[in-house]
Amino acid sequence: MDFGDNDREFVVTCYGRNVAYIAHSAEGGQTKHMNTTVCTTAMDEKNATPGEDGKSHGSILPEGEDALSTIRNPEFKERILNRIRGGDDFPATSATVNVITHLTSSDEASLGELGNLILKDYGLTSKILKLVNSVTYMKYGEVTTISRAAILLGMKAIQNMAISMSLFETVRKKRSKYLPDLLSKALYAAAVAQKIAQKIGHLDTEEAFICALFHLFGEILTAYYAPREYSTLRTIVDENTVEHGPANIRFAVNELYKGLGKDVAVEWGFPQKMIVCMEKAKALEANKKDTVNRLQCICSIANDIAWISENEPDEKRKQTQIKAMFDRFGGPFRDVKGSIGDITTLYGGNFDMYCSIYGIDFEKSAIGKQVLKQPDGVIADTGGQATQPVEPDFSVDLLNGASGPTPPNPDMIFVSGLQDVTSAIGDNFELQDIFRIIAETIYRGLQPGGVTKVVLLIRNTRLPSLDVRLAMGESTARLREWFKVSITKDQTDVFNVALQQQKDILIRNSASDGAQTLLPHWLAKNLAAPAFLMLLPVVVKEKTIGIVYVEGRAEEFEKILPSHLNYVKILHSQAILAIRTKSST
Repeated sequence: MDFGDNDREFVVTCYGRNVAYIAHSAEGGQTKHMNTTVCTTAMDEKNATPGEDGKSHGSILPEGEDALSTIRNPEFKERILNRIRGGDDFPATSATVNVITHLTSSDEASLGELGNLILKDYGLTSKILKLVNSVTYMKYGEVTTISRAAILLGMKAIQNMAISMSLFETVRKKRSKYLPDLLSKALYAAAVAQKIAQKIGHLDTEEAFICALFHLFGEILTAYYAPREYSTLRTIVDENTVEHGPANIRFAVNELYKGLGKDVAVEWGFPQKMIVCMEKAKALEANKKDTVNRLQCICSIANDIAWISENEPDEKRKQTQIKAMFDRFGGPFRDVKGSIGDITTLYGGNFDMYCSIYGIDFEKSAIGKQVLKQPDGVIADTGGQATQPVEPDFSVDLLNGASGPTPPNPDMIFVSGLQDVTSAIGDNFELQDIFRIIAETIYRGLQPGGVTKVVLLIRNTRLPSLDVRLAMGESTARLREWFKVSITKDQTDVFNVALQQQKDILIRNSASDGAQTLLPHWLAKNLAAPAFLMLLPVVVKEKTIGIVYVEGRAEEFEKILPSHLNYVKILHSQAILAIRTKSST
């Protein structure tokens, strides 16, 4: 209710009550009363809670049992959910995640869609490739294309990487008092989960990493989208740390976060295992042979270790608590309690790489200060890297990566891509997979020159046409709706000329008079702006079986160097070599 700009209202959220709504007017000191059924109650200004901006705001929760009742009230949870759904970047984030999660690993088109989604983001592409080339995946050798990574690791692994990195990239950009610590704790728990999974022989250690990473999903979302509510909840939890169990404030708040995380995860189409692992596992279920339950136990233990590591300053008490937890879960977990030091000591090596990829400055976080602390209180050696002093002002962004990603060097992309193609041919990959690596390399290498799509067209054996086999930069399914090349000896369009003469064709500007006479009507109609076009016929045993088609923005073509065009020709030759190799086996 609004009494005007000069009114001061002292209110607190209190759901389901018929209360007096009180406001004090600055003009004349007049007090206004109104009885109504609203989600507010009066409070004194002295109870105001500081928000993340440092200013005092009215508290959103009453004290004591009233606070507990409010936290448990479904309407309070719905209020935070509405804050999350109403965030400025929520639609874009949820849409991206939803697209990624609904791609199926058995669908050939899905692999192309996932590649297109990732390749449009320089930063995401480089982060995934960096992770793929980490110690964890060293058995595959150097991998320099998303396409080959998806083939080697499986589409599910690449999906999970893309989801986690996309969300971390969104959340970490917010200047927040709490988010750096939350993200650091989540990443530490994920790395601990991966080590526990290795120790007990859980087959999919990468799955353990991702699921543990999202155990705190609901709390992270609340801190990001509802900072005022989160700040108040943190204050209440910190002031109620004595009791444990269902009646405890901490338990109720954790249940709230868990419910929020699961609700959003369901809306976004997260994998079911990830959603299950947001639930805290019961220790008595640890001996079940169910792999999902075991995964859930791993994630719960890892996140409990993270919480203990952040909040218990005494090293002996910390070790005792962690050992007791492994004993409580029993089964295979009891057998690894002797390796606690190895499991919890993560600085250096792979963990530093994780921090770099996810943009986390672990040393400055609350958990980092505890985990990296030596018995004498100094910070542990982190491989010779200087430890920067912690800023006292919490409004300072404690996360790395303030500047945008630097576009990769085209020559390096082409050279590395050629290595991936050679490895794929030598490893007897399917032709479709080899073609995808080639198309991706051309697309990424020419991105600085304005490329918008790379399409592989293959001759239809039953009809006189060239069909879209795969595409980079645009959906293969959507392209197939309109990108239809008819093969006719009488036609003189650019596609038929390339087929008949078996020569590479380059058009620098589709808007030029000479180019207009060569473009088929359906293509000219779908070019939104002047474009450069490359057509490279795929000729095997003197027969043209397809065309590699490249399209980009005409005004940026001058950025493409002659050496880059030579790389494109080499990759085109690699495609022909792959076909010949396959046909001879």
